[in-house]
Amino acid sequence: MQLIKFLLLTCILHVYIYIHIYICTYTCIRLFNFLRTYATAPSSSPRDLTVLPAASGDPEAVLLNWQPPKYSNGDIEEYLIYYTDRVMLADKDWTIHYVQGDKLSHEIRNLLPKTKYYFKIQARNVKGRGYGPLSPVQTFAPFGLGSRPTATVLSSSEKGSNLRWSDLLSVLSSNPMYIAVVVAFFALILLCIVLVAACGLKR
Repeated sequence: MQLIKFLLLTCILHVYIYIHIYICTYTCIRLFNFLRTYATAPSSSPRDLTVLPAASGDPEAVLLNWQPPKYSNGDIEEYLIYYTDRVMLADKDWTIHYVQGDKLSHEIRNLLPKTKYYFKIQARNVKGRGYGPLSPVQTFAPFGLGSRPTATVLSSSEKGSNLRWSDLLSVLSSNPMYIAVVVAFFALILLCIVLVAACGLKR
């Protein structure tokens, strides 16, 4: 009778292990694809963005210069330059200029006179499914607003990591199965310990 119970518990344990191996494998594949997707996009913003008066002398134009992202994760396909005279607007409401990835400067014309503008830039590489983080905002005052044009950094914060922990936590929270797998894993370990202890006592 004891042997039958032992064999039954062994069969149940094997089925339990096989099910959890399948779940863990599926989960690892999904998580790997998630990490790979985020890793392909540029993980840092374009560097050293500067805003200068246009070389043509046009008081309603500016020249932007920048350097590629430190961590581009591939060749840059294009840059997006955002600018506005109202810094509190959402990103989608800023005016956007698209610039080819092999260029590191761009002139913006037809700015309003005596108006302060704000600029920021982000990049996309050839294999990325999304865009990298935005650069710190630069502010520029054209001729007429002050004694001479000025450009300063409005914010120095930068999203600089390959993968933010908040992204990973959001995936875990939106997929309860990941949490269930972790709980099941520890439950499996506990069950194995109990079975081993029970077998030892029977001997």
